[in-house]
Amino acid sequence: MSNGRNKIAIVLHARHPTLPIYDKEEFEGLAKAAGYTIIKWYSQNLKKINSKYLIGVGKLEEIVQNQSGDFEGHRDDFATRIEKRREEDFVYLFLNRLKPNQIRNLSAVLKTKVIDRDLLILEIFEAHATTREANIQIKLARLFLESTRKQKELSDKLVTERQGRDFMGKGYGAFEAYRRSFKEQRKNLVNELEVIRKQRDLRRNARRDVYNVSIVGYTNAGKTTLLNTMKGAELDTKDSPFTTVSSVTRNLTVNGEELTISDSVGFVYDIPHEIIEAFLSTLEEVAFADCIILTLDISDALEEIFQKLQTTFQVLVKIGAYNIPVVYFMNKVDKLDTETFTRKQAQLLEIIPEDSVMFFGSALEEETAEQLCQKLYEIKNSLTPSTRVLSQESLSAMVERIKVLL
Repeated sequence: MSNGRNKIAIVLHARHPTLPIYDKEEFEGLAKAAGYTIIKWYSQNLKKINSKYLIGVGKLEEIVQNQSGDFEGHRDDFATRIEKRREEDFVYLFLNRLKPNQIRNLSAVLKTKVIDRDLLILEIFEAHATTREANIQIKLARLFLESTRKQKELSDKLVTERQGRDFMGKGYGAFEAYRRSFKEQRKNLVNELEVIRKQRDLRRNARRDVYNVSIVGYTNAGKTTLLNTMKGAELDTKDSPFTTVSSVTRNLTVNGEELTISDSVGFVYDIPHEIIEAFLSTLEEVAFADCIILTLDISDALEEIFQKLQTTFQVLVKIGAYNIPVVYFMNKVDKLDTETFTRKQAQLLEIIPEDSVMFFGSALEEETAEQLCQKLYEIKNSLTPSTRVLSQESLSAMVERIKVLL
C-alpha cells in the first residue's frame, strides 16, 4: 500500500451539530489499513462551519505554524527535506467529509495532500482489489466520487462568472466537456461490469439447485475468518477493514448435502453512496442467497454494535435483500466474560426479534463452525421451524428501533 515508503499522517477532526459523528477508533483502523502512521491529532469544536476550510482560520494557522515541529521527529523517514517531500508521504487526513473546494484550499495552505474519509476508504478498496471486477468497480466509485466533486466545483465557478443572456458563461464549455467525458467513462465501465455480471448470472444459474449462503456484516467482524474455518480455506484475513473486496464463493458439504457459502465486501458506517453504487452488482449477490449469516463482533461496545447493526440493515434495504432467512452470528464471544456476555445478549434481544436464530461463538473455533454448519443444514431442510425472514418492513423497523437506543 505504501509502495515501500513510510506514509505519515496528521489527522484533523471538526465537530459541529450538523456534521456526522464518526468513531475515532474506526478511523484509526481505516488509516492503518491504508498504510498510514498517525503522528498527531488536531480537533476543533466549531461554532460555525468555515465554507472555505471547514475548520476555523485560527486553527488552520496553528496547524501551519506547528507543521515543522510536528514533522521533526519523522524527518529520518524521508530522504528529502520537509519542503521537498513527496505528497503521498506526508498527508493530512480529515475524519470528516470535505467539499471539493475545501480539499483544494486546504492543500494549497498546507502544501501537501489532504484526504477526507471518503477518499481514504477508496484507497483501502484499491489496495485490496485482486480481481478485474473489483478494479473496475473501484474505478467507477472513484469516477462517481470525483465527478460529483468536480462538477460541483465547475458549477460553482459558472455561477460566479459573467453570464450571457442564455446563461452560458465562458466556463460553460469546460463544464460540458467534463460532463460528456464523465458520461463516456461511466458508460464504458458499466458496460464492462455488465459483461462480468452476465458471466456471474450464468454461474449462479449453473448452481441454482444448490443452497446458497451469504455471509454479510460490518467490515472486520470476522466474515472471512468464519468462511476459512467452515471450509478450511486459506483466504487472506487481517485485523483490518476491507480485506475482502470481491465476493468469494466456496462449496461445502454438510451431512452429505452440498451448500455454497459466499463472503462479501464488508460494510462501514456512512459508506459513500458512490461506493455502494459502484459495488452494487457485487452486493446484489446477497439478494439471491437462500440464507444470510449476519456476522457481528460482540466484543465491541454495545453502542458500536447497535451502530454497526443499523448500518448492515440499511445496506440490506438498499440492495433489496428481503424475505431471506437470517442467522445472527455473534462472533468473538471468547473475548467476553460471562457477565458482559449475558448483559449484551439481553440487550441485543431488544433489537432482534425473539424468534430469530441467534448463534454465539468464535469464528476461529472448528466447533463453532461445525455447529453453525449443522444449523444451516437444519434451516435448509426446514428443521428449524421459526427461522426469522427479514422483510423490508422489519428491516426498516429495526433501523428505527436502533435509532431510539443510540
